[in-house]
Amino acid sequence: MRSRFTAFALDNIQYLSDTHYPSKRSANELHELQQNSLHTSWVELTILDTQHGLPSDSIGTVEFTAVFYANQQFFELVENSSFIKENQQWFYIEGIPTVQSIHYKIKRNAPCWCLSNKKYKHCHALL
Repeated sequence: MRSRFTAFALDNIQYLSDTHYPSKRSANELHELQQNSLHTSWVELTILDTQHGLPSDSIGTVEFTAVFYANQQFFELVENSSFIKENQQWFYIEGIPTVQSIHYKIKRNAPCWCLSNKKYKHCHALL
C-alpha cells in the first residue's frame, strides 16, 4: 500500500498499472490514471490496520486513510484494500473507497504538499 501511495504522489502511473491485478485492469486504465493525476496531489497516508500480508502470506488487506488535494480543497479517502501475491509480487485487487472533504491543517514549516521542495509558508500558504 505504501508503495502505491508513493506512486500516486509521484505520478508513477506505470507502477500503479503494473501493481493492479491484471484481470482487474480496465482497458483505459493508464489514460484514466493520467487524467486523475493532473488534478490531484496526494498529501498523507495513514495505515489503520492490516490483515495478513506478511512475506509468508499470499493475500492481505490494508485499511487506510489518504489525504489528497483536488479542486482547491482537501479530501480524505478511507478504504479497505485487498491484495494478492503471485510470483513474489503484491497486486492490488480491489477496495471500496469513501471520500469526504475535510479541513486539513498544515504546519507552516512543514514541506509543502505540492512537492515544490519549499516550506508550506513560502509556497501554498501564500495563496
